[in-house]
Amino acid sequence: LRMKLAECTDGSDGPSTSAPIEHPKFTIRAVLSEAESSEEVPLERVYVLTVTDRRFFATVLPLLPPLPERMHHLKRINGERVVVCLYDSDESMPDLMEYGRISECLVPKEKPLTRRQFDWAKARWPCAFHPNKDLESLLTASTDDSLHSAVFSCLDVLRAPRAACAVTRRGKRVAEGAQSGRLLEHASMRAVRKLAGAHRSAMARAKAAMAAVTRKRSAPGAAAPLVVVASSDPAAAAATEDVNTIVVPPLSSLDYLATGADVFLTHEPCAMCAMALVHARAQRVFFARRTSNGVLARREQGNLGEDYGCLSDERGWQLHLEPALNHHYRVFEVTFEDETEGKELNGDTNGQEEDEGARCGAIVGGEQVSEREESVDVDAMDRGEGGQWEDEGEEE
Repeated sequence: LRMKLAECTDGSDGPSTSAPIEHPKFTIRAVLSEAESSEEVPLERVYVLTVTDRRFFATVLPLLPPLPERMHHLKRINGERVVVCLYDSDESMPDLMEYGRISECLVPKEKPLTRRQFDWAKARWPCAFHPNKDLESLLTASTDDSLHSAVFSCLDVLRAPRAACAVTRRGKRVAEGAQSGRLLEHASMRAVRKLAGAHRSAMARAKAAMAAVTRKRSAPGAAAPLVVVASSDPAAAAATEDVNTIVVPPLSSLDYLATGADVFLTHEPCAMCAMALVHARAQRVFFARRTSNGVLARREQGNLGEDYGCLSDERGWQLHLEPALNHHYRVFEVTFEDETEGKELNGDTNGQEEDEGARCGAIVGGEQVSEREESVDVDAMDRGEGGQWEDEGEEE
């Protein structure tokens, strides 16, 4: 008892207070398109008529040519002014001089997507706006508690000393991967391969369970009705003593690969890894370090050139926003305050000497890491267990 008291006190009358654990400070930013993240919208020059009497609108409006469909977000009338036609329109301008004065004006060319764009646009000309709650929440990702909780759960991956990947679904880590010494064995690719193995194993268990259901129901002389229980715990089947009860995996355990899952990466993925996450149907992707061959972050200058033969512009290729894809995931960049100076982390890689350690799939220092067996212990995953990324490259 005295030893316990000594541990709980620091020589004063009250109990000791241990120093609080300091977590690394970080910010989260959603990686959006320029159209979504910009505070402004493009402007277009039009002709407007300023009427001398608002009663003229009843006569003038039927004389005006229709605006193109892409300009339907504009209100036609703004006070005493009305949009006549586009500056470069092929439509002949009607004779309206008797109703007022014709002049040029800049109006919003595109429909505002966010509240701040709408506030900026309506100061120039009235326009329609329909709020998008999902997009507005992405613009405030840095203050989203649910995103911060998700990042806290995988800090060990985001701050790993070498390339690592973790996949979580409903708060449980279901797959991990780390960069190996093989050219195409990137962390993301290894994690997706484990997801595929887990999916195959779960499907095999489900088929075996359903086959057992069929056999018991068709067995001659079945004395009691068969009770089917859905459980993700493989030990539940062994613990069931009732011969008329059978345990099958729930449908939720048969999700395809990364469907509805979050993916956490130390490094921004290359085109191969990013497309693998598209095919795996990931829901959200978080990364901490930009890479010279990454294809998600928006840059001041292009990072791919013609190497990939892709739709890359001067801003780089944001693959997750490619309209031709049949699946899109949201991307978040995590910036740690203690790692931003003098490192590749979250910085612009363009114009800098390429660092092999800052490339997705780089083998740092030429290290050749033995690949561990890629079989998946599905039962361990169901129990919330699994190997840590630090051990990913070690032989079993």
